Amino acid sequence: MRVPATLRSLARARGLSATVVVTLGFGVAALTTSFAIVNAALFRQPPFPEADRLVMLYLERNPEGQSPRLERWSFGRYELLSGSQRSFERVASYSPGELTLSEGADAELVEAERVSASYFPLLRLGAASGRVFTAAEDDPARPTPVVVLGHELWKRRWAADPTIVGRTLRINGVPLTVLGVLPPGFGGLSGRADLWVPRTMTPRLTYADYVTTNQNFISTVGRLRSGVSLESARAELAVLGGSVNRALPSDPERPGERVTATATPINEARADRTVRRSLFTLLGAVALLHLLACANVTNLLLGRAAARRREAAMRVALGSSTRGLIVHALGEGLVLGSAGGVLGVALGGWAGSFVEPPANVWAPRNFYGSLAPFDTPAFGVAELAFGVALTAATALLIALPPALGVL
Repeated sequence: MRVPATLRSLARARGLSATVVVTLGFGVAALTTSFAIVNAALFRQPPFPEADRLVMLYLERNPEGQSPRLERWSFGRYELLSGSQRSFERVASYSPGELTLSEGADAELVEAERVSASYFPLLRLGAASGRVFTAAEDDPARPTPVVVLGHELWKRRWAADPTIVGRTLRINGVPLTVLGVLPPGFGGLSGRADLWVPRTMTPRLTYADYVTTNQNFISTVGRLRSGVSLESARAELAVLGGSVNRALPSDPERPGERVTATATPINEARADRTVRRSLFTLLGAVALLHLLACANVTNLLLGRAAARRREAAMRVALGSSTRGLIVHALGEGLVLGSAGGVLGVALGGWAGSFVEPPANVWAPRNFYGSLAPFDTPAFGVAELAFGVALTAATALLIALPPALGVL
């Protein structure tokens, strides 16, 4: 295949060439962007170290005559679980919600998480300045009035004042001392938190019965120990769930109810089956549109090949080989397909910088959005590899039929 000759041939058909490149470019861009959305929502791990070892822990209730359902944990049940389990390096609890931050006359509602002291070590996160909570701040008998700030809140409200650690703020009217500031970009497992308070301060801040109620509204996460499989952890939880429920029954009026517990990888817990089906449907629909674009381009190229049959016959009569004509036709298709693919990958990378998933549509399915979907698309190595593979497949798909038509 002589590239200069192929390029000269395509240059003589500028209109057709431009149409093919643009059509394929938009098809590749749409499919690459759709893959970025699906990859972000279903396959890309959340932004935590060794996130594949993180699991959400749930009670599994089986009320008689009803479908099984997953529930979160009460404070007392979490304590029983935490003290009995052996499959996890740590387990941690957290409860998202809004709190009122005030300093002087200036007040605002901020997203917060009320967390156990094990929360930050479990996520392998330390403070950028100051420190995070320790076991001393996790004793319900001696709640400690402290708070940890998110980097973005610290930067926005206090202009990154380095003297913020040790300052006293009022949260829901209660004075709390700032222990530390977290690194940039961290929003907690809820994905939207700006500050964190010890869970043991919740009775003073929002809900007086937080520690004593038997309601299951506290989210729980665990990090699997090295060498412990998810199946082994689930087997232990199945037993622990029953013992926890016998100690603190979910429904005292149904003592015979079968209650177990289970673990779901965090990457699966953030999107339910409905979301998964919707996203795969989206990807399949866009793939069909791209195939339709390829079919239309192929028809254009076949029409061009049919119009050049007389020219091809003359070349054969003058000594050109059929193989050479096939290579030439194949080369034109590959060049056009590659050019369209490069354009599409570039457009997909550009689109990835501003495409956002629907706000508050998917997250609420998972216990009112207590676990963020972490589904904002990005153009990374996986998306680039997908775009390159798609470009190669597209180029072959449109190049082969016109080349075989020479025979």
